[in-house]
Amino acid sequence: MTVIAFLVDMFEHLNKLNLLLQGKSMSLSDVKTEVKACQLQLDVFRDDLMSEMIHFTQLKKYSPDADVEQFVSFIEALSNEFKERFSNFAFIDDLLVMVKIPFAMEANGQWLEQANLVAPQLSKAKLQMQFVRMKSDDELRLLFEQTRNESTATFWMNILKTKYRSSLTNAHLEHCLRICTTSYTPNFKQIALTKKCNFSH
Repeated sequence: MTVIAFLVDMFEHLNKLNLLLQGKSMSLSDVKTEVKACQLQLDVFRDDLMSEMIHFTQLKKYSPDADVEQFVSFIEALSNEFKERFSNFAFIDDLLVMVKIPFAMEANGQWLEQANLVAPQLSKAKLQMQFVRMKSDDELRLLFEQTRNESTATFWMNILKTKYRSSLTNAHLEHCLRICTTSYTPNFKQIALTKKCNFSH
């Protein structure tokens, strides 16, 4: 029963990671962030097993006095597996930061070497010069900072509130915002099956 209680808790944590890694809006940088957070969480889980078990509620409920050495070994092995499996992230760490926050990086930074490793067909000289031009463009910097600082809803609201909108009601704007900011895809086939169609005679 002790092993089952531990596995229930452990798989709950791993399922959360699995769900976080899904979705079409996930970038490589987002994946790296979640994986890195999970690696740090494994260290927290290992320490927690030997103390309060606040992250292992089922184990604490059914076997509070269990010998946790085998579970600690399991978490350490899992942590090593994560480090080995995702070791490539260390080689492109600066490159991912450059993609996400380009104006915070320097033209001769480590990201340039990492970009050359990932895409050797790119000319380092051209890439560096394009980066310098982009970083020097004040209009682009302002646009980047505005879209980065604004929430998604505010960003879409500014786009939607134009004179070309066919309906000017607040309710219509709310509906448009909901469509723009949600990742929900309706099941049109199921909806159509539940409707009664009226055919003209």
